[in-house]
Amino acid sequence: MVDFTGRLGFKQYIKSKPCPWGIKIWCAADLHSGYLFNFDVYTDKSQAQQQNGLGHHIVFSMGEPYLDRRHHFYYNNFFPSLKLAEVLLERGTYSCSTIRSSHKGYPKQFAKLKLKNSATESGVRMRQIGNLVVTFFHDKRPVNILSTNAQPTMSTTQRNTHHGCVNVELPTPVLT
Repeated sequence: MVDFTGRLGFKQYIKSKPCPWGIKIWCAADLHSGYLFNFDVYTDKSQAQQQNGLGHHIVFSMGEPYLDRRHHFYYNNFFPSLKLAEVLLERGTYSCSTIRSSHKGYPKQFAKLKLKNSATESGVRMRQIGNLVVTFFHDKRPVNILSTNAQPTMSTTQRNTHHGCVNVELPTPVLT
């Protein structure tokens, strides 16, 4: 969101943003360098966006030059759906994203899974649907991850805390 308070027909209002009034811009960037590959200014909904949803349309329009090349797409919880992940995989592109349990298209069988958050029991659940891996874990809050580019396994990493450096076991999709 680019801050803008003047007159404009496609100005957006999003209450939760630091600058609530502005111009919404979609970007595709490199994960490591931050180099911007592609961007688009959101002006309004079109027929193509309404067919599969806005998130599906944005991911495909931004990533079109990189499909069918075994690239990996990472996106936040505004865009994901099981259908989008499956279509990207069919097009030779892997994906990984956070997903809200209240999101349309979220698997109903996963909505009722409860996580344990204690030192003695694992707070991680992983389910696989074909090539899709859905991971649920509790870090500081519950996190759901939808991935086609990681195995349903655990990996160890180091995390800095106020007590020093601690080894933590996390699901592999979180570390990719």
